[in-house]
Amino acid sequence: MPPHLSDAFSEEYKKRYAAENFIITAVLRCYCPKANKEKRMIYVGTKYDKEYVALVHINTDINENFAPTEYLKSLHLPFDCAGRDYLTHDCFVNCSQLIIRRRDEVQNLVEKIPSILIGNVSQDDYTAIRNLIKTAKTIIPAHKKEFGLFL
Repeated sequence: MPPHLSDAFSEEYKKRYAAENFIITAVLRCYCPKANKEKRMIYVGTKYDKEYVALVHINTDINENFAPTEYLKSLHLPFDCAGRDYLTHDCFVNCSQLIIRRRDEVQNLVEKIPSILIGNVSQDDYTAIRNLIKTAKTIIPAHKKEFGLFL
């Protein structure tokens, strides 16, 4: 297996890079076991105890099996790839559910493979995502509050 470019950097540098760049609005590209493929995700919130993070998926299309109603489809925010370097084609941000992961698990992955951080959503995009999450009846209010996505 060929070495990663990141192998040329010290562990200290990779830890600092992850700490400085794994922030709310970060876009990650990594393997998703549930989907059994590489997916893009956006870091949208941190739990008040800082132990967990909330992410949302970026999908190529709206999957009719998971979003069979107009309401569920309305929770998918269309993203044009123009002006968004982290996208290769037009997509949808799925704001109907939060993917909750341990912060240290994701941070360690970023430290190990820094190239999974592929950009950041703009403040306007983040506001639109956050507003849609706030209105989503599919996410329990307690989770929204825990991750600072309620007000």
